[in-house]
Amino acid sequence: MNAARLDALARPTRQTAEVGQTLSIHRLNLFYGAQQALFDIDLELPAQRITAFIGASGCGKSSLLRCCNRLHELIDGCRMQGEIRLGERNIQQEDVTELRRRIGMVFQKPNPFPGSIWQNVAFGLRIAGIRRKRDLDEAVEQALQGAALWDEVKDRLHSPAFGLSGGQQQRLVIARAIAIEPQVLLLDEPCSALDPISTLKIEELMFELKSRFTLLIVTHNMQQAARVSDVTAFMHQGRVVEFSPTDTLFTRPAQQQTEDYITGRYG
Repeated sequence: MNAARLDALARPTRQTAEVGQTLSIHRLNLFYGAQQALFDIDLELPAQRITAFIGASGCGKSSLLRCCNRLHELIDGCRMQGEIRLGERNIQQEDVTELRRRIGMVFQKPNPFPGSIWQNVAFGLRIAGIRRKRDLDEAVEQALQGAALWDEVKDRLHSPAFGLSGGQQQRLVIARAIAIEPQVLLLDEPCSALDPISTLKIEELMFELKSRFTLLIVTHNMQQAARVSDVTAFMHQGRVVEFSPTDTLFTRPAQQQTEDYITGRYG
């Protein structure tokens, strides 16, 4: 691991302290019943950067991502040991509804709600207590602009969200997530169900979003991880094998196991 470069990435600027936050994971172990899925995870995920988790199916990438906003608690028999901190705050001690406002999630398949484009984006804003139509309209427009979707839908905001293409639906879901101004955005295989053109748009969007949010992405696509992320964690059988700046991990991996995976010897 290039510790000096990781430290530089993780060191927040004045702007970072006000928007995206560092996510710190300490001695994290995760169990599904008696079966252990994650082992002693220690990571410092830098603010306002894109961190990618790569590794073969079943290595624990998505499980780790879900721990970051306590979605694992929805699974019967699942329990976590260790600590995750968002900035200085221990997420286990947070109100879970407020936590999931601060740490948003985008899933593998687009999941717009029934209703219009406008209603989808306004959903979280209404839950947060925003009621004035003018305020909602402004926030919806800002979120759609932030998700690079406004120009495509501004004339049909009250049309059904399900009428959008798959790529547009995924950007709508991102707009819905960022409308409530989270500090961290979790993306679990956000492009796996999309065509190459839609994938490119999502990747371009991620570059823009990291100026405001801390992004964590799980991907099976190593080329995507190499293109979009600043730092990458390679995982194998529930453990982090290597964590370093992306260009270092893909060109000069420190571990033979990492090199074997990225060169296609297994996985």
